[in-house]
Amino acid sequence: MKTINNLKAINVLLVTAANFPFGGASANVLRLLTTGLVKTNRKVDVLLQRGKQFGKTDNTDKRTENFEGVSYAYCGYLSRPENYLKKFIDSLAGMCIPPIVLSIKKLKKKIDCVLVYNGSAYENVALLVICKILRIPIINYVVEWYEKETVVTCWWKLPKWWDFLIRMKVINKYFDGLIVTSQFLKKYYTDKSIKSETILIQPNLVDISKFENNGKPIPKRVNTVRIGYCGTPTRKDGINDLLLSFQIVQKNFANSELLVVGDSTGRSSLIPKLEETANELRIFEKVTFTGLVEWNRIPSLLNSCDVLVLARPSGRFAEAGFPTKLGEYMACKKPVVATKVGDIPIYLKDKENAMLAEPDNPESVASKICYLIENPEIAKKIGEDGYFWAKNKLDYIKSTQVVGKFLDMFME
Repeated sequence: MKTINNLKAINVLLVTAANFPFGGASANVLRLLTTGLVKTNRKVDVLLQRGKQFGKTDNTDKRTENFEGVSYAYCGYLSRPENYLKKFIDSLAGMCIPPIVLSIKKLKKKIDCVLVYNGSAYENVALLVICKILRIPIINYVVEWYEKETVVTCWWKLPKWWDFLIRMKVINKYFDGLIVTSQFLKKYYTDKSIKSETILIQPNLVDISKFENNGKPIPKRVNTVRIGYCGTPTRKDGINDLLLSFQIVQKNFANSELLVVGDSTGRSSLIPKLEETANELRIFEKVTFTGLVEWNRIPSLLNSCDVLVLARPSGRFAEAGFPTKLGEYMACKKPVVATKVGDIPIYLKDKENAMLAEPDNPESVASKICYLIENPEIAKKIGEDGYFWAKNKLDYIKSTQVVGKFLDMFME
């Protein structure tokens, strides 16, 4: 078998229903994963099973493009349609095109393995079957476990929940390997008799340099303490507890303000409802909601904050996932307050490289924030130690080398 520096999985095809290379947390992970693999002498192609969806508008105008050595192409529409018939056609293309592309690559001997990221069951059954027929290793990247109430908001969305359960409980057992983000997910699958050595735990990735070189600073008032959050501001990401926590902080530190960066990547904004909540809590004047922003603005926004907060509540979602924003927060050398959910307390120590608060407890989160405001020197040291942890554990170049070796294992 042809090798480059002893590499075996040289030609990698990534198939995903997420945005790429920009457009939310999943896009960030995929961008770093693929460019990291390219920088370690692998060739990566990306097939996008759905049209891009990021806010109300989209600038996509090319069916195939290249980003830092990664070629990517759309199976169907360039933007995810709102029309239900067109949406069905887009999804159908996402199911049918990848197996065809894979078969062509196999004939040309230009494929070694396939990576699937966060796809649904129905979108990837055909791809899984063709990989088995052609004897091409296929690995699934599993990043989360949904809570039913976040998926089934009305009765007609029940099929989406069933699809998720089929994917997690049945389909994933047939992949040759799994990349997961937490101990919870690894244990879930080893309990289902999947071999431990075929499961790689990989917390999410970060490009430290993008946050060190943060661009033009965002101005703020003198003597103001800015508390920051970045992500999709939903209940499962702790936005409600964060607002309640900030209300408590405000009573102790009138010079504090809260910056909430982000919104739903879909077409319905979460901001109006959050503004109502902030108004009810009487903190509206002290909270800034940016809405969706382009990724290149995020480092500057995070670096403008004094404290960064991740107040995830308890639950299976929190246990299974590992937040992408945690590495980005720490890359800014800012002290981070995070709740003790999932693998976070395995990696981080309270008052050493982070402040760990109790989940579902706004008072606990507020007390940790207040401690950092009251102890600026300790806060600085915690921020620096968190930075070094992220650099050692989440740096995308180091991490993708591990991922690459994992892929090589299936080429034996």
